[in-house]
Amino acid sequence: DKVATTFTSSQTEHGGQELTILALNNTLYHWGAMVLPFTSGHRVIGPDDDSLVVARSQGARLARVARVIGIAREAGLLAAAPAPNGSP
Repeated sequence: DKVATTFTSSQTEHGGQELTILALNNTLYHWGAMVLPFTSGHRVIGPDDDSLVVARSQGARLARVARVIGIAREAGLLAAAPAPNGSP
C-alpha cells in the first residue's frame, strides 16, 4: 500500500535524469510501491515558476492517490490475499 513518485533535475540537458529516475523507481518497485509516473521533464537552471508548478502538481497527485489508498485500507478493501498453496 505504498505510493511513491520521483523526479530529478540537473543543469545540463542530458544530465542522466532519466537513468536516475529508472534506478530510483526500480528500488521503489522492489519495496512494493506503486510508482506514479512523472509526466514532465526539463532542464532546471533554478527553481523557476514552471518547475515549482510541476513539483506542486506531482505532489498533489501523490497526496490524492495516497488518500484514496488510505480510505480503502480503513474500509478493509486492501486485505492481504492468502499465500498460494498455503505458503507463509
